[in-house]
Amino acid sequence: MGWWSSKLARLAADPGQALRDGLTVATARFWLGVTSVALRVSGLRRTQRLLGLPTTIESGEPAGASRFPSSQILCSTPPVAPEVSIAASNATRTGDRFRVIATGNESERLSRLVGFAARLRPRPFTCLPRSLVLQRLLLWRGVAATMRIGVRPARDRVAAHAWLEVDGRPVGERSDPGQSFAVLLPE
Repeated sequence: MGWWSSKLARLAADPGQALRDGLTVATARFWLGVTSVALRVSGLRRTQRLLGLPTTIESGEPAGASRFPSSQILCSTPPVAPEVSIAASNATRTGDRFRVIATGNESERLSRLVGFAARLRPRPFTCLPRSLVLQRLLLWRGVAATMRIGVRPARDRVAAHAWLEVDGRPVGERSDPGQSFAVLLPE
């Protein structure tokens, strides 16, 4: 009963925020599906271009280096973001679209919403599509986020993880993945 009462209290406090969160989750679900298919079909660099993101891998890469098959990536640290909310003072009007300028709290809130959208299917999306979609949503809000991809040995395989950093701090992570993963991209 406590869970529902907290949700109802939050909805009553700011129904507009609940609507914006619902639209963000729907947008994230759409882009997660597109991103997942694009990664399998065309690789990381082309998917980044499709999403309008800066490419992580430079053009001098060896052939096939832009492919990160999601079946070979073990995402061992699922992102978890604390409950945060955005202040109404961050809302601005940009052109003909209403935009919310993202702050540190907004980055964490978006990370939580993308994580929720990623879990709305029987087999959740891995960290790479989640990071790409979160980077796109942050870019739409005017926040430059840097994608990091790191690896570490794990039994007979290599564990890899993708995450975002805003102002040098990881977004939506329990701890700094840079401490437990050797960062490959960007160098």
